[in-house]
Amino acid sequence: RDRDTGQDMILSNWHVLAGWAYISEGLRILQPGQGDGGRIRHVVARLTRHAMKDGIDAAVATLTGARPMINHQLGLGPVTGVTMPTTDMLVTKSGRTSEITEGIITGIEGLKAIPYGGFNRIVKHIIHIAQAPEGGNVSAPGDSGSWWLEKDTNKAVGIHFAGSNLPEYALGISMPYVVDALNIDI
Repeated sequence: RDRDTGQDMILSNWHVLAGWAYISEGLRILQPGQGDGGRIRHVVARLTRHAMKDGIDAAVATLTGARPMINHQLGLGPVTGVTMPTTDMLVTKSGRTSEITEGIITGIEGLKAIPYGGFNRIVKHIIHIAQAPEGGNVSAPGDSGSWWLEKDTNKAVGIHFAGSNLPEYALGISMPYVVDALNIDI
């Protein structure tokens, strides 16, 4: 929710909701997304603001009221709040492509240069998520915007934005920084 207006919003990555340096406020957000078959009749929100200027690949869009807001991560249940990520924390996410995955945070407060929308950007407050002891996928292309949750509490610790298969790992942005930069509450 917007801290000032109380309006319900969608939170995802900037590169998912906008993706281009010159996209303006008000951009139509579709669910499902255009790449997944979404059409103009699927507009659920309008782009409100982003945090790329702060080195945070995150954006919010205000819901149009076309569909109700539901606090539920597919297969994981409701998000119970936000907490600071710590090393050795067990986390889980429900990704569009990889579905339910688990990992362990092995690094916090990283920086990475990423080419977005024709510009190189420095992304800040990165958390590194390695495979859980059981192994398996941590992320796959199409998982961007998924929320990493502390496994035991379902509190949001990060927003997924990148990963690798060799070696297998995921990158997220620390959720406390995301919500403060976007002036929202979860």
